Amino acid sequence: MLDKIIKGYLMDFKQDHSITSLDDSKAFEMFVNYTVLSRFTPISADLESMDTGQGDDYHMDGVAILVNGSLITTGSELTGLLKNRSNISVDFIFTQAKTGPKLDMGELLKFGHGVRAFFSQDTQKPMTEQIARLIDVKDAVYDESIKFLNSPECHLFFAYTGDLYEDPNIENARQEIEKDLVETNLFSRVGLQLVDRDRLKVYYRELKNKSVKEIEIGQYCDIPPIKFVRESLLGVASAKAFVNLIKDEDGKLSRGIFFENVRDFQGMNNVNQEIYNTLKDVKLSDRFCILNNGVTIVARELLKRGKVFRLTDFQIVNGCQTSNILFNSKELLSDDVFLPVRIIVTDDVDLVSEIVYANNRQTVVVQEAFNSLTTFHKNLEEYYRACRGPQGKAVLYYERRSKQYSGQEVKPVDIVTPSLQIKSFIAVFLEEPHNCDEY
Repeated sequence: MLDKIIKGYLMDFKQDHSITSLDDSKAFEMFVNYTVLSRFTPISADLESMDTGQGDDYHMDGVAILVNGSLITTGSELTGLLKNRSNISVDFIFTQAKTGPKLDMGELLKFGHGVRAFFSQDTQKPMTEQIARLIDVKDAVYDESIKFLNSPECHLFFAYTGDLYEDPNIENARQEIEKDLVETNLFSRVGLQLVDRDRLKVYYRELKNKSVKEIEIGQYCDIPPIKFVRESLLGVASAKAFVNLIKDEDGKLSRGIFFENVRDFQGMNNVNQEIYNTLKDVKLSDRFCILNNGVTIVARELLKRGKVFRLTDFQIVNGCQTSNILFNSKELLSDDVFLPVRIIVTDDVDLVSEIVYANNRQTVVVQEAFNSLTTFHKNLEEYYRACRGPQGKAVLYYERRSKQYSGQEVKPVDIVTPSLQIKSFIAVFLEEPHNCDEY
C-alpha cells in the first residue's frame, strides 16, 4: 500500500499528465521515470519516451540516453545533435520502480543484470521493440566514441515506497552491481542509487516547487533600472558559496540550471585547463576574480536579506565552463577564491532570449543553437497563444524555450515542444506516423 503522501503526489502527477485512467502501479513507474530524469534535464510531457516497463523489459522500467544533456530516442536525433559537434558528454539512466515498501534483493539483482545485459554485445535475452530501439541508439552513441569528452556515466535508480534499508546484504548487492558495470570499461562513472520514500518525496517536491536556493554575496552594487527588468546587480561571491548554489540535494552538480547556457561543458580544453590551473596554483588562486569573466544568472524572483540572496527558478545562462570547473575542483577552493556574479530578475521571455544570445555570442557557438530565438518560432508561439478554448484560455502552449512555463499554471501535457511539433507534423500532414521516430 502506498504511503499517503506518495499517494497524494501520484494523484497530482496523474492529473498533471492526464493519465488518471492508469492503475497506480503503472503510473508509479512513469512517476519515478519523470522525477528521476528531471534531475538531469528538463523534459517534456512525452512520458512514453523513457518508459520500458512491460514484458521482456530487462527488469527495467525506464531507460534514458542523454547526449550533451538532451534526451536522445532515435539514431536520427543523435545524428542531428552531433552535427557540428566535436565533443560530447553521455549519460545512461536506468530506473526500476516498485510500489511495495520492502526492498527485495532479488529484484535489485535482476535490475542490475538487466542493465548489464543492455550493454552486452552478445545478449540472447528476448526484448521489447522499445528496448531494441534503445540498444540501437546506445550502439550508435558508442560508434561516436572518438567525440567523448570522457567515457559515458551510468546512473541506476531503484525506487520503492518503504524506509531506507541499512542491510549489509543489500549494500553488498548494490556494490556488486556497480562493480560488474565498472568492469565493462564502458563508463567513467557508475552509480546505483536506492531511492526510498523520503528521498522520492524530496525529488518530487524539488520538481514541483520552483527551485529556490540561497547564496551570500559579500560585495555588490545594483544596476540602474532597465525596462522589463525588475532587479539586477553586479557582485562578487565566494567560490565556495557559488558551488553550494549549483549542487543538488545529493551533493551533485545540478545540471538543469545550465540548460539555457547553449554551450555544454567542453571538457578540459585549453581554456578550461587554464581555469583549473589558476585554481590549483596557490599563488594565482586569489586572482581568480579578476582573471575570470564570471557567471550570469537569470531568475524569476529575488529576495534579499542582508547579504544573502534567495533565487527562485533560476538559470545560469553564461558561465557553464567556469561552473563545472569550480564544482569539479571544489576541494581546491580556499576562502580567498571569489567569482564575479551578475544576477538579472525578469520573467520577460524575449529579454531572456536576448540575454542568452548576447552572453553566448561572445564565444564561438554554432548558429543552430539559437533557432528558438528566430522570428518564426516567436510567431509560432504567438499563434498557439491565439488559439483559445471555450473558456478563453489557450488550449496548447508552444515551449520554444525550455522551462518557459515553469512556475505557471500550465500542465505539462498541454505543452508542445519543437520536437513534438515536428513529429506531429510528420504524422498528420505528411501522413507518415511510422516515420516519426526517424526525426
